[in-house]
Order: sequence, then structure tokens, then C-alpha cells
Amino acid sequence: MKKHVRWIVPVAVVIAVVAVFTVRAQRAADGGAGAADEGNAGILGGRTGPCETGEISVILTEVGVIQPESMVQVKSKVSGKIRSLHVREGDTVVKGALLATVEPDMAQALTVASMK
Repeated sequence: MKKHVRWIVPVAVVIAVVAVFTVRAQRAADGGAGAADEGNAGILGGRTGPCETGEISVILTEVGVIQPESMVQVKSKVSGKIRSLHVREGDTVVKGALLATVEPDMAQALTVASMK
């Protein structure tokens, strides 16, 4: 009895494989791509077209706030009115560069002078 069981499983697998190939061959002979397109129309939403080679571009839109990696606050040791700015926001500056011309507040200047 065990000998018969050993042969039944491989024979069943071979029959299943032959059946699958036979069904595919019949579909290809009946219409090929047309039969496949009709089956995929529901999946693709009815949108089909020719196959082409080209570039794919993806546009992403995100909502959020952009934060800098590091933030530096530039402060003056004296207060007063800014007469002219020599750099704009986002410009690259080097150490010791003139950023702005400031007209000092006389009240603060007198206070600083009296402290010294």
C-alpha cells in the first residue's frame, strides 16, 4: 500500500502542472493579450496603453516646518539704530566681517562709560 502512495503524489503534481500549461496555451491561442486585458480591466481601472521606455518622476508634497540644523543669533554689545545692513538673511559670512553699521544709543553709552 505504501508503494502506491509514493507514486500518487508525484503523478498528481505532474497532472496539475500539465493542466495549468494546457489552460495557458488555450488562452494564448484564443486571444492572448486580449483575454488578459479583459481580466485586468477591473484591476487597472480600464487604463491600458503601450509599453514605453522613459524616465519616471515623482513629485512629493509635504506639510511641515523646516528647522535649521544649527541656529546662531547675532547680537551687538551696544544698542542703537541700525543705519545700514551689509549682509542679507541667508548670506554666508566670515569671522570679523562687517554686518551692520549701528548708531549707538547715547543713554546706554553714558551708562557703560560710568560703569567702567
